[in-house]
Amino acid sequence: MPIEADWDNEEKTVIRYEFRGKYSAEEFEEILDKTDEMADSVSHTVHYLVIIFAGMWIPKGVSAPIGRIYTADKPNRGVTMVVGASVPYKTVSEISQDMYQHLQPNSRIFVRTVEEARTILNMLNSQN
Repeated sequence: MPIEADWDNEEKTVIRYEFRGKYSAEEFEEILDKTDEMADSVSHTVHYLVIIFAGMWIPKGVSAPIGRIYTADKPNRGVTMVVGASVPYKTVSEISQDMYQHLQPNSRIFVRTVEEARTILNMLNSQN
């Protein structure tokens, strides 16, 4: 499967996405539906860990799902840590974040490694 999502820890404070290779906008929507249900199943803050493996690409029609991420009314949405982002992915992400800055300020952090992301997420979770 080119996109997978699951809890990253037993405490259910982090949802992990893994992007591998080509995927469609429809597959992205399906994963968003799944992770929305996951986040809705708990009352505490949920952060997101996005791991992008080499070869991942951005499909046509993905702007609506990306907009959905920023406009969804999710009071327990935390930050999103992104590992392995390519220049095109960062560009699309930064444009989206600029467009929706008033809704989700400072919501995306790019890091180099999964370990770095988990360290930051652990610090954020210890503050809650």
